Amino acid sequence: MLAETLNQALTALQEQQTGQLKIFNVNVEKESLSAEIAYAFEDGMPTFTHRGWNAEGEKSEYQYQDGKLIIPEGDLPETTIENTTQYRTLSEIAGVDIMPIQQGEIQTMDCQLLQDGTQVYTVEMKQSDVREEEPYASVWAPKYRRYVVKEGRLAELEVGDSQTYTMKIQFL
Repeated sequence: MLAETLNQALTALQEQQTGQLKIFNVNVEKESLSAEIAYAFEDGMPTFTHRGWNAEGEKSEYQYQDGKLIIPEGDLPETTIENTTQYRTLSEIAGVDIMPIQQGEIQTMDCQLLQDGTQVYTVEMKQSDVREEEPYASVWAPKYRRYVVKEGRLAELEVGDSQTYTMKIQFL
């Protein structure tokens, strides 16, 4: 029953045609914004803008449209790279598997209900692997996941390979 309720929120997110997300790197001391992504699916094809920051705080930006990576003007003229990684799904854009989970993938699962009605699902997966299907984008399938569901909608996903989570994604 827990998995079914969580999967409804994950399915609703997958069906969204437009949205935004933020990716944070998380460690014991703090979390830092790594990327902001605005995406849309048109005729099943993703288009997105990725704004990212490295450890020194330097900003980078690129767009993905019609199967091409577009790097905006900077010191050089705008560049379009055609033979690059292909993106097909929201999971590939985010870099982590956010598809509905199968019962056989779950080792342990619990749900905490907060006072404001938010549900926090903590899931330990039986498998932890990287799915790579060149030339398609890689999707990390971490061992531990914490899904925060508000009003039936996935609001946040924390992921890692140990109980200390290493990445957080906020869905706006």
